[in-house]
This record gives sequence, C-alpha cells and structure tokens, in this order.
Amino acid sequence: MSSFRLAAQLANGLNAHNFHPAASGIWGGLQGRSLWGTMGFQDIRQRYRRSVVGLSWWTISMGVMVRALGLLYGTIFKQEADDYLPYLSSGFVIWGLIASLLLEGTGAYIMGKGLIKQPAAPLAIHV
Repeated sequence: MSSFRLAAQLANGLNAHNFHPAASGIWGGLQGRSLWGTMGFQDIRQRYRRSVVGLSWWTISMGVMVRALGLLYGTIFKQEADDYLPYLSSGFVIWGLIASLLLEGTGAYIMGKGLIKQPAAPLAIHV
C-alpha cells in the first residue's frame, strides 16, 4: 500500500462526520456509571460462583507467589527481605494489573456479545 493511499485513508477517517458518533458513544458510556457497577458485580459473581475463597483467590495466590519468589530472589541476590519484598510485591501487582487490562480488555466486546445485541446501550460501557 502506498503512503499516499494510507494518508488519504487517514484523512478520510478523521473527519467530523465519523468523529461525532464515536465521541457520543464514549460520552454515553461515561454517563452509564450505574450500569458499570451492575455489570462488574455480575461478572465477578459469575466468575467466582463455585469458589469457596471467592474473590480473595487472586490475592492469596499473588501473596504466595510474591513470598516464594521474594525468598528465592532474596537468597540468590543476598538481599534483606524487608528491603526487597515491598518492591517485588508492588512490581508484581502493577504487572498483574497491566496484564489483566491487556488480556481482558481485548476480549471485552467478545465477552459482552450477548449484552451488546440486546439493549440499546453505548458500546463504550462494555469496556
């Protein structure tokens, strides 16, 4: 594809005719805050409905992993656990947040396909 054709497609895609529906969809999604809470609560309930530990499972598994790797890395690098463990745990928590945002964010519309087809709600709510 030539650079001229790509530039023409970008210029055609960035006009006011196409921008207004996108902006109104995002604005409508921001206004549906009450629906966010309901959908999020239902998603969490559905994911952990058969688990005894429930939502705490993620916290427990992260704590066990950080503690085990903290002891291992502390021994290998000859570091005190009091100095090293807070940095390791915050790094794992932030990495877990980034990874889950990327993995679950890419499938937001796929997971919400049943809800997308039913009510007349902005698509930005599902993100």
